[in-house]
Amino acid sequence: MRMRALAALPLLVAAAAYANDAPPHQAWTRAALERLPVSVDDRSPELATAKTEQLDGIARVVADVSKSAPRPPREWSALLLTVGFHESSFSLRIQRGDCRPLECDRGRARSAWQLHKNLFTAPVWDQLHGLENTEVQVRAADAALRRGFWTCSRSGVPWLQGTINGFAGKRCGATWPGLEKRVATFSKLVSR
Repeated sequence: MRMRALAALPLLVAAAAYANDAPPHQAWTRAALERLPVSVDDRSPELATAKTEQLDGIARVVADVSKSAPRPPREWSALLLTVGFHESSFSLRIQRGDCRPLECDRGRARSAWQLHKNLFTAPVWDQLHGLENTEVQVRAADAALRRGFWTCSRSGVPWLQGTINGFAGKRCGATWPGLEKRVATFSKLVSR
């Protein structure tokens, strides 16, 4: 346990420094990322710098897109972080596009948000992997979540359930174990 805490120390120090320089909502978003468990693949001290840069980049773009979201910025940031976490644990390897044979929906999904190729993602498909394309990936995930939100906005189901279901390609009112886990993570993030 002690080694795990020591391995996380560089991330905590970097996050504290980041919080002092970032605008308030961006700092909140970065702090929310810190409340999520780090992918097992990313816990080695050798990856600390790359992990910090990845999370800083995600926080910056998530905070930016959430300012114009159909829900309050903290809720939208928490939603984007929740979905990305449950899809990939924000694994560096997954975001880089280095998926194992059964991962990334057997090679059919890209980015930390595991987006599939469709009419909306086809124009940016080649940019849906690689840390250098974080902004494109966040914006594509944001667009997919907005489509889910608006598709289910008049369905009578709670906005969070409908949006997550819309993103996942399910009926607005569907219930499934992954939904319950996502709602719990969202609640944890948005409550602080």
